[in-house]
Amino acid sequence: MDSCCSVKTAKEPFFQTLKYQIVSLSISLVCLALSFFWQDIVGRHSIAYYLNIGWIGVILCSIPLVYTAFYNLFKLGKIKSSLLITVAIIACIALEILDWCGVSVADAHSHGNYIFTAGEVAFLMMIGGMLEDITVRKSKAGIEKLVNLAPKTAWVNINGEYVSLPVSLVRIDDTVLVKPYEQVSVDGVVSTGNSAVNTSAITGESLPTDVTVGDNVYAGTWNQSGAIEIVVTRASNQTTLSKMVQLVKQAENNRAPIASTADKWASIIVPSAVTIAVIVFFVTLLGFKVGWQEALVRGVTVLVVFCPCALALATPTAIAAAIGNATKRGIIIKSGLALQTLSAVDTVVFDKTGTLTKNDVTVVDYVTSIDDKHFAMYVGSVEKTSTHPLAQALVRWAENKSPSISSTDMNTLIGVGVSATIEDRHVVVAKYTHFGVSFAPNFLAKCSSWLNDGRTVVGVSVDDNIVGWIALGDTLKEGALQCINQLHLAGIRTVMLTGDNQFSAKMIALQLGIEEYQHSLLPEQKLLAVQQLKQSHKVCMVGDGVNDAPSLATADCSMAMGVMGTDVALQIADIALMADRIDKIPDLITFTRRVHRTIIRNMCISMAINLIAVILSLFGLLTPILGAVVHNLSSLFVVITSALLLTVKEKQY
Repeated sequence: MDSCCSVKTAKEPFFQTLKYQIVSLSISLVCLALSFFWQDIVGRHSIAYYLNIGWIGVILCSIPLVYTAFYNLFKLGKIKSSLLITVAIIACIALEILDWCGVSVADAHSHGNYIFTAGEVAFLMMIGGMLEDITVRKSKAGIEKLVNLAPKTAWVNINGEYVSLPVSLVRIDDTVLVKPYEQVSVDGVVSTGNSAVNTSAITGESLPTDVTVGDNVYAGTWNQSGAIEIVVTRASNQTTLSKMVQLVKQAENNRAPIASTADKWASIIVPSAVTIAVIVFFVTLLGFKVGWQEALVRGVTVLVVFCPCALALATPTAIAAAIGNATKRGIIIKSGLALQTLSAVDTVVFDKTGTLTKNDVTVVDYVTSIDDKHFAMYVGSVEKTSTHPLAQALVRWAENKSPSISSTDMNTLIGVGVSATIEDRHVVVAKYTHFGVSFAPNFLAKCSSWLNDGRTVVGVSVDDNIVGWIALGDTLKEGALQCINQLHLAGIRTVMLTGDNQFSAKMIALQLGIEEYQHSLLPEQKLLAVQQLKQSHKVCMVGDGVNDAPSLATADCSMAMGVMGTDVALQIADIALMADRIDKIPDLITFTRRVHRTIIRNMCISMAINLIAVILSLFGLLTPILGAVVHNLSSLFVVITSALLLTVKEKQY
C-alpha cells in the first residue's frame, strides 16, 4: 500500500512500521503541545528558544513523509500529495529560521513559532497514514493454510507391502492405499474397494460420494468408509489441490494496491498549490504593496492550508470507523480496499454448499405404507452400525421417531446399502437403484419428484416388499431466501456456482429465485466463471470451502461464512461473516455504500474549506498558525463525521 504518508517497498523501513508510528505519535503529541507555548515557557531571548522541543515532533513525524515524497519522486517518477506536505513543512521551517536571523516574519499569535505549524501538519499526516496502514494490513496466511491442507504422506505399494512415503516421492501409476477415515493423498482412480468419500473440499459436493472401481478421487478429500486402493494419475505437484494453491497465489499477486484519492489527484494538487502560493506572494507583494516578509508569510500560509490532510484522512478514518462498527457486529473486514469495493458491487456470486445451504445431510421427506414407528425402527436398526454419512443421517432421523432394536445377519451391500434381520424379518435399506423398477405405483410420483429436485432417495424393503422411500438432501440456510430477495430489490444480480449436480443445483436455485447458476464445477471452472463475470461486472464472491479459495481470491471482493467456513476460506476472503448470518450481506452492502458517501462528502467539504482558506490567505486574514488552526478544524470535521459511522445501529447488519 502506498498512501500519502507511507510507501511500502520490498523491505519495509523501520520508520514505516506500526511500532514506530505509535511511539512517534505519542512522543510528538507531548512535544508539540509544549512547542505551542515554547516562547512563554523559556522566553524569547533564552538560548533554549532555539532548541524548541517541537523539533522532536517535526523530525519523528516527518521522516516517513519526506522519505515517501522523495522515493516516489526520484525512484518511481511520481508526484504524490506527500510532496506538497513536505514542501509546506520545509517552508514553515524556513520561516522559523528567518525569524532566528532577525527577519520579522512572526505574527502576534504565533509567538514566532513556525515549528509547531510544521510539526502539527506532519503529526496529522502520520495519523492518517497509520489508520490507513492498519485497515489494509491483510493476512497472507490463506496460502499457507491451503498448502498445509495437502497430505504429507501416502501408503504406497512397494513389492506387495504398503510403505509410508512422502507424497512428493509418489509417482504416476503407483498404487496407494487409503484407509478408512484417512485423507486421500493423491489424485487417481480407484482400483480396489468401495467407499464414501467426502469431496466437499475440492468439488463442493454437499453429499459424500460413493466411489468404486474406476471412479476418480482427489487429494485433500476424506475417505469416510471402507479402505480403497488408488492408482495414481497425477504427480503431487499437479493434483487438483496443488493447482488450487497456484491459482490462489496468482490471484493474490494480481490484486491492485489501494490508492487514496488525494494521491490520484496529487499530480494536479501539488503543482497547483505551489503555483497558487507563488501567485499569492507576487500579488500581495506587487499588487497589495506589502513587504516581502508579509508576502512570504501569505504564500507559506497557502501551502499550509492547501495541504490535503483532511482529504487524506477522509478515506482511512471513515474506513477505520466502519471496520470497527462491523467488527462489533461479528463481521471482519480485512482491508479498506474490500470495503470500498463492496460498495460498488453489482453482482454477488454464491457457492451453494455451506453458503446457501446448511451442508448437513438430513431426511427431508419420506413415504411409507406401514406404521411410521415401525418404519423408523426398521431403518434405525439396520443402519445403526454403519459408518456411512447417509446412514448416520438416517439413524438420527429414525431415533427421533422410534428406538432401534438389535439386529442379526448384518450385511453391507457394497456401494448401495445395508441389509439385516430384524424380528425374523429381512430388511434392506438401499439406494433406489438397488430396487430396479419396483416403485410401488402410489410412490412413483413422489419419488420421481424427489429425484428431479436433486434429492438422494433410498428405499426400504421388508421381506422383499418395498414399504417406503426416504429422501435425503441439504437444506436451505436460515436467511438465505431473505438475502437473495433483498439483493434483488437493491438491483444486485445474483449468481450461484456449485460443484453439485444439475438437479441439486436447480432445486436450490428455484427455491431461492436465482435465475443464473452453473453446476458440476471444479475449482478452476469456478475461477473461470468469476473471471468472465468480472469482465463486465463488479463481483463479490461468497463461499465457505477450500474449493472456493481461488474464486474468493480472484473476485473484486470476497466473503467467507465464519462458522461453516474452512480456515482457508476465512484467511483468503476479504470479509468474514463470523456469525454465519448470510442475511447480513444485503445490509452490509448498504452500509458500505453509506461509508462511500461519507468519504465523498468529507473530500468535498475538505476541499471547499481549503479553497476558502486560500482566499483568506491572499488577503492576509490567515497566517500560517491560524491557517494551521483552520487546517486542524477541517481535519477534525472529517474525523467526527467518520466517527459517526460507529453509531450506525445493528439493523444495518
